[in-house]
Amino acid sequence: MTKTGTNSAGNKIYAVLTGDIVKSSSLDHTQRSQLFARLKEAFAAIKPILGEGIIASDFSIFRGDSFQGVLNDPSFALKTAILIRASLKAANPGPRANLWDARIAVGIGTINYFPKDGAEADGEAFHLSGPSLDAFKKNRRIHIITTNETINKELKVECHFLDTLMDKWSAEQAAVVLEALRNSSQETLAEMFSISQPAIRKRLQVAGFGAIEDFFERFDELTRELAL
Repeated sequence: MTKTGTNSAGNKIYAVLTGDIVKSSSLDHTQRSQLFARLKEAFAAIKPILGEGIIASDFSIFRGDSFQGVLNDPSFALKTAILIRASLKAANPGPRANLWDARIAVGIGTINYFPKDGAEADGEAFHLSGPSLDAFKKNRRIHIITTNETINKELKVECHFLDTLMDKWSAEQAAVVLEALRNSSQETLAEMFSISQPAIRKRLQVAGFGAIEDFFERFDELTRELAL
C-alpha cells in the first residue's frame, strides 16, 4: 500500500479506530476473560502484520468492553479492523450467531495531540471515530468516516457489503482469512489447517476474500485522495 501523508492544508492525517465488543454483557466471567485475552492477542498481532511505524498509539482497552488505537497511515485502517474482527470470530468455533465480534468505527483526519500525562487526546480523527461508534446502527460492524462526504457515502455502501460478508463467516472461514491476511500462501494454509489447497481456496472464495482484497485496493486509493 502507498502510505498517506498530509492533507491539502499540510496537516498529517491519522486513523483512529474505536470499538466495542458485541453482546459482551451476555458473557460470564470466564468467557469475558477468554475474549479479552483473545482481543489482546489480536492487538499484539497487528504490529508485525502491518509493519513498523504504522501504529501511532498502541491499542488499549477502556471502559470495560471498549478499545481504541491510532494508526500513522490511514490506508491500513480497513485491514486492521478486519484483522480484529476475524481474530475474535476465529476464537470460539460454534454457531455463527454466537461467534465473538466487535463494532469498529474508524475516524480519518488530523490529530492535535495524543494522550499524555492524563490529558485527553484531541483532533478530527478522534472526534469522527468515538461519536460515530455511538451513533451508527447496532447491527453494523465496521463504519469508516472521513472529512470528505463523497468518500463517506461510498464507504458506507462498501462497509455494508463487507458486514454482510463477514456476518456469514464461520469460525473456520475467519481463521483462514486471518492467516491469509498475514500473507500466508495457500500451500502454507493447507499445511497449517491440515486440509487440501483446493479446500483452502474454497474457504477463501466462500468468505469473499477476493472482494475484500478489491476493497483494500479501493480503500488505498480513497485514503490517498484524502491526502491530496
